[in-house]
Amino acid sequence: MTFKRVFEACKDAPLHVGRNFLRAQVLAASGINDVKIMKTSLDPAVNRGFYFSPRNTTHPIVAGHGQHLVVVARALNRCWTRFVVAKELMHLLDGAESATDTGEAFDGLLGELHGQQGTSQTRSPQLQAEIACFWKALACLCPEAHRKQFAAERAKNHIDDYGIALKLRIPQQYVPNLFEPYYEKQLEGLLK
Repeated sequence: MTFKRVFEACKDAPLHVGRNFLRAQVLAASGINDVKIMKTSLDPAVNRGFYFSPRNTTHPIVAGHGQHLVVVARALNRCWTRFVVAKELMHLLDGAESATDTGEAFDGLLGELHGQQGTSQTRSPQLQAEIACFWKALACLCPEAHRKQFAAERAKNHIDDYGIALKLRIPQQYVPNLFEPYYEKQLEGLLK
């Protein structure tokens, strides 16, 4: 399952990469037939969203739907919902070793996310997948040609992070990541 195929489809897309377009690209690249997106009463201060694979047959939500499922907090605004859906869709491209479809794997990931992250050499496959999915979503929601244009405008103070966030329809707090030196390094690693 390759992220490169999804990135290539998005890199020359219009400024606003639609969720349905992105969803279709991820499904095509993953070979998965469908994924359901469901809004629930999650508290976004605790959890904005998550992905369930059909392998997680013991969870009542999955048992009721029997398919790949992205769950998103209903209280999120449009930009947050869009980003969370994009990030969780990227899990469809993950291998089985990255799954959190057991209580033990999920608990381990939560422990790592809450202060026990360690170095890249000690991160679990689940945490590595979470980090990679963040960068994948960011790269897909900001087509490369537009990212470069924004970088030039931002360097000249012709646009600020809020203006970029509005144009991309993503959370403002993630905009600076698009222009950090490590962005291209992250992207290069994801495209291998």
